[in-house]
Amino acid sequence: IVKALAQKKCKIAIFARREEKLKQLKDSLETDSTPITYQPCDVQHKDQVKNAVDHTIKTYGKIDVAILTAGVLIPNPIQTFDSSIIKKSIDINFMGIVYFVEQLLPIMKKQKKGVITAISTLPDKRGVPGWGAYGASKAAISWLIESLRAEGKQRYNIDFLTVKPGSVETPMIEEYHRPGSTTAEKAAKAILHG
Repeated sequence: IVKALAQKKCKIAIFARREEKLKQLKDSLETDSTPITYQPCDVQHKDQVKNAVDHTIKTYGKIDVAILTAGVLIPNPIQTFDSSIIKKSIDINFMGIVYFVEQLLPIMKKQKKGVITAISTLPDKRGVPGWGAYGASKAAISWLIESLRAEGKQRYNIDFLTVKPGSVETPMIEEYHRPGSTTAEKAAKAILHG
């Protein structure tokens, strides 16, 4: 997604847990017409999410579009069912989005515009064996964003979008054979262009 946005000469702010990966992205993609700022952020921590949004506002003065992609897939098959896996999945996949939306809403309300896009999944309505924690956390995202969409545009001119790209070939799913999975580049194009 960052590579595709850089080609469009966007001002970009990126956040993730691993600072070295963020620096590599910045160093490889930043140009005079595509400034990139970054900051480490673990979405499980509300204060780090607040700092990330504050950093973006301090750097660019506004936020037009937020694409919220953080997520983990931790298998939780029935044979070894473990509530701690569900909690971790909810904390990262769902609450990370909640924390960002909470910080973004006041900014976009004040701007009287904005787009918040959250990445969900196709199995948010139908279970996949062993992926119950993942599916449940993504179903929560879909429901939340759908609910916000119902009032965000009308009241504040804020668009809320849920994107369900299907299985994307990333390190998160490399251990699982997912027929029909798509490349990260194709998924990014679909996310950005609908």
